[in-house]
Order: sequence, then structure tokens, then C-alpha cells
Amino acid sequence: MAFFKQIANLFKRLRKDDEKAFSELFELHFEQVFNFVMKYTKSETKSKTLVKNAFKQVWLSRHTYKSSDSFESCLAEAVESLVAEFLEEVAANEKLQYDLWLTMQKQPLLNKQQEITMAGLHNEALQHELLAKLSTIEG
Repeated sequence: MAFFKQIANLFKRLRKDDEKAFSELFELHFEQVFNFVMKYTKSETKSKTLVKNAFKQVWLSRHTYKSSDSFESCLAEAVESLVAEFLEEVAANEKLQYDLWLTMQKQPLLNKQQEITMAGLHNEALQHELLAKLSTIEG
């Protein structure tokens, strides 16, 4: 609970132009947001750029937020908007589509555990059995 109060306090300070509070929020959230964005872009460079731009949007919009707003929801809104723009850009550009496709061929979308879970196999014993089989098949 103390963590959430800390975030709320930092966000309150950010809305009052406190750059140190902004830096702390950036440090606390960057990695999690970066990992989320990487799932869509498959590019470290593009992900870092989008995440930094999302934080920049939060900073530039700091005076428009209400005391009832949460930092996480404001950041999520900025991230979602930028990722959507990126995906629209990819959809409209054949070279970007090809680049993204090539990157996806190098990076599996899901690891073995995620594949099993996504397949709807919620029986833990069956999951362990399948993982063991996959491990022997894939070496």
C-alpha cells in the first residue's frame, strides 16, 4: 500500500512541476512500460522512443490532470495512443510491415509456458508433462 501512496504523492508533485518527482516516476515505470511496448514493436530502439515520448506527453500534459487521475492511467493512455499510431504507420507502410515481420521471425512471440497457458491448458500436471516433452523435442 505504501508503494501506491508513494506513486500518488509523486504524481501530485509532478502536477506541480516537480522534475525530480517526474524522474522518479520514470525510473519506477520505464522497464515495465518498455516491456509492454516491445511486445508490439519488436524493436528496442522504437520501443525506447515510444516510451520516452509517452512520458514526455505526461509531462507536457501535467497541468491538465485532475487530482482524481492516477499516474498509471495517464501514462497508459499516452502509451496506448503512441502504440496505436505506430501500428497504423506499420499498416500503411509495406517496408515497415516487412521489417516487423523479419524481427518477429527472430523473436518468438510466446515462450513455451505462455503457449501452453494461451492454449487454455490450465491443468498444472498436463502443463508440466507438455513442457517436459517440448524440452526433449527442442533440446
